[in-house]
Amino acid sequence: MNKVIFWNCRGTGTKAKCSRNYLHNMIRDHSPYLVFLLETRQVHVNRRFIDKLFGRRWSFAVIPSQGNSGGIILAWDDNKVNIHILLEHRQVLLVEASAVNGGTCITGGVYASNDEYQRKDLWETLKPLLHQDMPVVLGGDFNCIVGQEEKKGGRPFRDDIACQDFLQFMQNTDLRDAGYSGSSFTWCNNQSGGKRIWERLDRVLFNSAALVQILGLQVSHLARIGSDHCPLLLSCGLNIFRPQGGVKFEDVWLTYEQATVIVRNSWRYSTRGSPSTVLSKKSARTLRALKK
Repeated sequence: MNKVIFWNCRGTGTKAKCSRNYLHNMIRDHSPYLVFLLETRQVHVNRRFIDKLFGRRWSFAVIPSQGNSGGIILAWDDNKVNIHILLEHRQVLLVEASAVNGGTCITGGVYASNDEYQRKDLWETLKPLLHQDMPVVLGGDFNCIVGQEEKKGGRPFRDDIACQDFLQFMQNTDLRDAGYSGSSFTWCNNQSGGKRIWERLDRVLFNSAALVQILGLQVSHLARIGSDHCPLLLSCGLNIFRPQGGVKFEDVWLTYEQATVIVRNSWRYSTRGSPSTVLSKKSARTLRALKK
């Protein structure tokens, strides 16, 4: 399985011992290709720091924090994936990831501002970079919820302009929520009693190309340890990146009388898995049948 971890760790310094130990355990248990750490609160990051945090085999890219605010670290295993940086922004680190066995995917770790105007600037910055003909996967802390079901406690959810801006960004870039297994919420304010608030601020988004080409895409909310945010574990099948010789839709099929029958017969077979897995498998099966 190919795996990616997105985590708002709320600091990676020497005082964040619990977070660092948890990170070591996640790397040991899940063997990820990529790890995005968000809100690192690290101005200076060097090779020695990365070796202590991840281990010696990891390459890295960094968005420094501004004082004690923000910061992103991406670490990747050179034996599994090659990285080309597309965008270094205070709120996102966007890269083109190429598996050593072939194929490419655009992926990014997002640490969106709690200021709605800065978030809107992020959405506008990302739009031209998210090519819809390539698999795109974004994960991290989007600092935005889109419904009452994503909040527990505190004031009721309000469908405001900031929420609509986020949903419009998703629509314009062909992105959708990957769903999840585990806890319904990814963040807690750690207050007690009636002051406690839970929200789903963290998520993974993917586009149509990723839906077809990434098999078995699943997101798990891991235990919330060492931070007020839980890590997101993205797991998918072996063909996480664009397969060689992939099948594409052909306009000529629209004029082929038997195409409707082929699609109906291919689609009716029962398929197990998450909604994204089922749709991915059925789409791939249908395209293969049309290609014959």
